[in-house]
Amino acid sequence: LFAAVPFVGLLPLLLVSPFAGAWADRWSRRKMLLSALSGQMAVGIGVSIMVTADWVTYPRLVMASILGGIAGSMGAPVYQAIMPTLVPLPALRSAVVLNSLQFNISRALGPTLAGFLIDATGPATVFWINAASFGAVIAAIWSLEERPAAARTNTDRSVLGDIVAGARYAAADRPIRTALLAGGVNALLVFPISYVAPVLATQALDLEASEYGVLVGSFGAGAIISGITMLASRERPYEKAVSFGVAGCAVGLVVIGLAPGLVVALIGMFAVGAAFINITTNVLSSLQIQLDDRVRGRVMSLWMMIYGSLGPIGIMAFGAAGDIVDIQAVFVIAGVLMATYLVVMTSRRGFAVLDPPPPERAP
Repeated sequence: LFAAVPFVGLLPLLLVSPFAGAWADRWSRRKMLLSALSGQMAVGIGVSIMVTADWVTYPRLVMASILGGIAGSMGAPVYQAIMPTLVPLPALRSAVVLNSLQFNISRALGPTLAGFLIDATGPATVFWINAASFGAVIAAIWSLEERPAAARTNTDRSVLGDIVAGARYAAADRPIRTALLAGGVNALLVFPISYVAPVLATQALDLEASEYGVLVGSFGAGAIISGITMLASRERPYEKAVSFGVAGCAVGLVVIGLAPGLVVALIGMFAVGAAFINITTNVLSSLQIQLDDRVRGRVMSLWMMIYGSLGPIGIMAFGAAGDIVDIQAVFVIAGVLMATYLVVMTSRRGFAVLDPPPPERAP
């Protein structure tokens, strides 16, 4: 039952995101984002009322997860599609870095702060704060002036026709295909490690609860420090940046897999966290720069679907493989697969296509 709540929240990402991406290429992205955020806020208020009134049941939580997932899936590709219209093109990579930083910081600090608040005031306060937080984001989006839309997609097609056209465009364009593949490999082989860290901590490293917290925190610390470094340093070509990130993930995963204790595992987790955000930020930035605005929403919905599906698949694969062999061996295997991917791409200069000028045409 506990697993059902996040699972049903994931399904809309796969089912709704393609339509949201197609609509984002037709309609006002600002209005779509405001609608999606309002829906998420309404779900948050509903859950807060349930918790406050002690009306919480599993069916109600599942229904709230479905509704919240639908609203979130409507907004996720639109949020990515609207970003390049809010900042100048030369600042886009920095904007993507900042977005990744806020996500990793909130993921690291959010549960900790929520734990303190629950102990001090009870769970209802946390849910009400979460619901109110959407109001601040809505106010910020409301204050934005949407730039005049570029020529949008051909509205003579059906929405399904738009989705198919967007998928064909992504599949036929080598730079975009390469970026989506790099994101998929990152989601499948690297994203799961913070989720299977409890197995690593208990079964392989025999850590105490406090040590486990430090282990997981080192991944977030690596991501945050890497992001700050990218903001402060001179921008390097995407080919070199992504190659460096894949190499860092490969080495870090093997280090974790061979770690005899906490200290070495911390080094590996820190390295993987830093490399993970390096890959994600640079690939996403390259993708955004190259996309024609008429197809941006649909391609970004593919990006969200890839991360939203391959990440959980990777978590399940890590867990299943860990039941067959030692969990640390699974980390070594993942590191070897990342290294193999790097060798193949380097031998063909496959990452070089992440640096070309934007395409001229889109469906």
